[in-house]
Amino acid sequence: MRRQDGFTLVELLVSMLCMALVVGAVSTVMLLGLRMEVQTSESLGRQQTAGIVFSMLDKLTGEGKVKTVEFACRNLAEEGVPGHLAEYKDYKLVTDGVSSWKLLDKATDAVTGVVADDANVLVRYDASRQAITSGSGAVLLENVEAARLLLTKQALLTFDMVVDGENYTVSTYCRTAVPDKAARDKEFIMAAITALQTEAVVDKSAARAAFLTELVGQYGSEGFILNESGAATSTSFSKWYNAEWADDTPWCATYLSWGLAQLKDAGVTYLPDAAPRYGNIETWTKQLQMSDFLQDADGNLIENPAKQYPGDWLNKYETATAELTRPSAGDLVFFDWDGSGDADHVGAVVCVQGDELYTIEGNSNGRVQLQSYPLGAAVIMGYGVMSWN
Repeated sequence: MRRQDGFTLVELLVSMLCMALVVGAVSTVMLLGLRMEVQTSESLGRQQTAGIVFSMLDKLTGEGKVKTVEFACRNLAEEGVPGHLAEYKDYKLVTDGVSSWKLLDKATDAVTGVVADDANVLVRYDASRQAITSGSGAVLLENVEAARLLLTKQALLTFDMVVDGENYTVSTYCRTAVPDKAARDKEFIMAAITALQTEAVVDKSAARAAFLTELVGQYGSEGFILNESGAATSTSFSKWYNAEWADDTPWCATYLSWGLAQLKDAGVTYLPDAAPRYGNIETWTKQLQMSDFLQDADGNLIENPAKQYPGDWLNKYETATAELTRPSAGDLVFFDWDGSGDADHVGAVVCVQGDELYTIEGNSNGRVQLQSYPLGAAVIMGYGVMSWN
């Protein structure tokens, strides 16, 4: 029944509901449009800022002001570049994108591998702040979730960044040769070996230097023994140790055992008849600590009635002074990654500079490479000193 003075109650309610829906829809569209406008504005702002930063990087590299790239991450060269950078295969240096790096205007010393004291930081990626900053720390670009550097052998330097989930990439020809990290690391190790050869204080320095020379000759190996020309052979360190082992069997200990075996003919190994040969890190550690058992060439434990030590064990801290032990070049360093008390990894000491320990390790990120740790790092378990002749 219709009322004479207007709509029925049902019609009125329906009309009001329709109006509410229309108003709501219009409001939603307006808010969505506003949000899209804001997002577009922010995106354009980021792109403009990124463009300015990239122009600055292009200018620095193009004018030859960048002499050194320093970064705290592992070198990813020859490991393949993930994602959209996969097309770049011919390169010398790649940073991992999530570690800090900086561009310096002074080159590293060719002998010591140390950057000049008066080197100025031109620009850096501060991973802790997720920001690109100037040398003085002024923020140039914020919300940088990842910042990767890639240098090809043709000197094409690529800056690849992820800012607020958006990817930005620019490439520029670097008119100054940015040092190849692998080459720089090898130079650093060779400089340490040269210093060791003239060091009269370090016991049996000639033997230690010969050991490190064999190890650095395998720098960059991904588990296969390199020949004299630096090419990988078909023999892995694992199979060299035990022909029945798979090529990818953990090989940090067998790599060091291989290095010691190369010294046998030179007469500088600590045993007159055979070089120490280990595939099990825990066994090596316990023999250095206890020497109740020895290991034959087949990897079998045999009793050692004479308890002739295959070397000496050095604790992380000096017993008498409780100060951090400072190992010598050519010593072994054992690591306990999980704090279980058992060794998980082993490397060889290259040198100690200040309170920083430098090592050369096999099966470190899948290759032979230089690493560094604070002397007081929790993962350092202790050191092995071989009984050199």
